[in-house]
Amino acid sequence: MLHDLDLWLADCREQDSQCCRLVLNAAELARAQQYKHDKLRQRFIITRAILKQILARYQDIKAEDIYFERGQYGKLFLSGQREGEGLVFNVSHSANRLAVVIGTEQRLGIDIEQHKSTVSLSGLVKKCFSESESQFWRGLPESEQLETFFDIWTVKESFVKATGRGIALGLNQCVTSAENLEQLVSIPDLYGLAKHWRIIRLTLAEGYSGAICTNDLHCRLNIYSWLGRRALAAIKIG
Repeated sequence: MLHDLDLWLADCREQDSQCCRLVLNAAELARAQQYKHDKLRQRFIITRAILKQILARYQDIKAEDIYFERGQYGKLFLSGQREGEGLVFNVSHSANRLAVVIGTEQRLGIDIEQHKSTVSLSGLVKKCFSESESQFWRGLPESEQLETFFDIWTVKESFVKATGRGIALGLNQCVTSAENLEQLVSIPDLYGLAKHWRIIRLTLAEGYSGAICTNDLHCRLNIYSWLGRRALAAIKIG
């Protein structure tokens, strides 16, 4: 049986941060104030408000009434539920882009990344890639290395986010098939077999890479624009 995954995409520049503040509770506003830079404060306010408004559509309640709890390693889930049960979600943002993926009764992770040429790629490859991934990446023409790095990185990070551990798990603990990034080759034993996890690569705006990871092998991906609140596409996976 196919299950739906809903991917919501938003451009944070098109949001009114003052209106977004109205959706946040006192604890969330206090957390926003912990950011020293105004740009980071505004991004937290906007992304949290969009997340709550999206989830409110599924819960049929007001966005202000959405509350969160954190799992053992910090992953957000809806208050009153258990992590990985009921309505589940994950969030990623890079530059001005925001992506929220929604599903049910599964482990779910998403990562999007803007291609940043200023990042020391070789150092990150040495630290975070497996030997096979490193060899594949170093064998590429220099013109292909930037995009391919972020293609591999987003797959790996979507997995560690799906587990709930996040980057603390160690990106080198998740090994991709660099020539087919919709396949995981090996993962830590604690999370079962690599073949029991699914990678969905995302085609985003030029200059971005993205991936979703789920342990639901039978899913259909629907993509929505937050501003338009209408389906942009319904993509059957599998």
